[in-house]
Amino acid sequence: MPSLREDLLSPSLAREAYVARAPYSTTAMLLVSFFGGAPAALAMFGLDTWRLGRMRRDAPWLAIAFAVTLGWAWARWHPGFGDALRGWLGFSADAVLLRLLGLLIFGLALWRHRSEQRSTDLLGLARPNPWIVGIGLVIAGRLLDAALVVGVA
Repeated sequence: MPSLREDLLSPSLAREAYVARAPYSTTAMLLVSFFGGAPAALAMFGLDTWRLGRMRRDAPWLAIAFAVTLGWAWARWHPGFGDALRGWLGFSADAVLLRLLGLLIFGLALWRHRSEQRSTDLLGLARPNPWIVGIGLVIAGRLLDAALVVGVA
């Protein structure tokens, strides 16, 4: 007759068990958000959300950040609003607002993924290498910004 404790030795997890994935480091997200601006920060937030399997929970926040980014792009194209901002902040108003919005999106991503960031640090999970993705997003964000500046001028 089998022992009552024999079932404790059998595996209890299915093959499709969830494996925790580490988010990108906060330093990488900060640098991408600052140097790439709002479009790069939004893309990094979306990529991290997708990697962590949180798309359902973060979709409304991604949509709000995307709408704010589109509003920022519209404001740059709109003659009255864009000229008023440039008059108030000077010639570098576009670059300042681009970076500020990128940092705000970084703050949103950091707030939304704070439990995953803490869990990764606590468990010592290996974070993904952010260099290729980060540099690509910074270049794409700067190119998009340059295209908007050329369109405004």
